[in-house]
Amino acid sequence: DASEPPRDHKKAFTLFCNATRREVKSSLDSASRKDKSKVNGILKERWFGLDADEKAVWKKWQEWDERRYNYQVRLYERKNKKKQQKGKGSPKKRKASTANEEATKMDLSTPPASPAKQAVESTTKSENAMSIPKKGKRPLDSDITSPTMSIPKKKRHF
Repeated sequence: DASEPPRDHKKAFTLFCNATRREVKSSLDSASRKDKSKVNGILKERWFGLDADEKAVWKKWQEWDERRYNYQVRLYERKNKKKQQKGKGSPKKRKASTANEEATKMDLSTPPASPAKQAVESTTKSENAMSIPKKGKRPLDSDITSPTMSIPKKKRHF
């Protein structure tokens, strides 16, 4: 919603740890679960035990998270700039920013497939898709060609 600063992007190792920490803790006894150094050591061993293909998946997630972060920073900065301009006197004309152009070009609609989802290839792309809504123009009444698609306007009562 861009009212608060976005969460920072995460590295591939951090994303891997967040996804597998619960599994590692469940495999340990209750006393060892509380030992952070032991849990982190196991996570580190698992990370270095991954082959290049498995690490590449996590690198793709890292790239996706960086794009998400940059996109949300631009939204946040734009919203704060508008708040600052509202406080000033008359609005000034401004040039089209490159951030607007970049935001429309950015593709955050589909994050890379997680390792768990890659194992199950029966899922469709639409099920895995996460979309960030883009601003679009609303169709005018004149753009609607079919009379069944038109929505009647509200009548004003005085």
